[in-house]
Amino acid sequence: MRAHLLIEEAEAVSKAFFALPDDVKRAYKIAGGGGARGYTPFGVEIAKDAKHHDLKEFWHVGRDLPDGSPLADASMPPNVWPDRPEGFRDVFSELYRQFDTTGATILSSIALYLGLDEHWFDGPIEDGNSVMRLLHYPPLENLEGEAIRAGAHGD
Repeated sequence: MRAHLLIEEAEAVSKAFFALPDDVKRAYKIAGGGGARGYTPFGVEIAKDAKHHDLKEFWHVGRDLPDGSPLADASMPPNVWPDRPEGFRDVFSELYRQFDTTGATILSSIALYLGLDEHWFDGPIEDGNSVMRLLHYPPLENLEGEAIRAGAHGD
């Protein structure tokens, strides 16, 4: 699928997911998972040293590891996939794959620029713990005072 079509499809599927009722979305919240995969509800995340919870909701997609991988633990759990909207898994698996490939291409170019072998970064990024986050900032009604959509991050 061409990149611009994939991005358009990802946006449409993401909007359809975040438009689902809260109880449907919350079924994909992984208790004790720290939000590393699946759904994190509105107003749950709080940035380090922040005083207020972020006013957003999101979904995390990570790397699919092969069965039996020693990296498959609490820090790299399997992905969680919703039953709807249709196509969610296919679209976001492909988008993650393409982002991953693009990142590797950029690192290869950086290696060459630094006078290193173009594959210098291949080992360190193989099976890396990258996460793709689908963010949704719903409209805020009856807002009084300060509203922090996403607190300051240090990463």
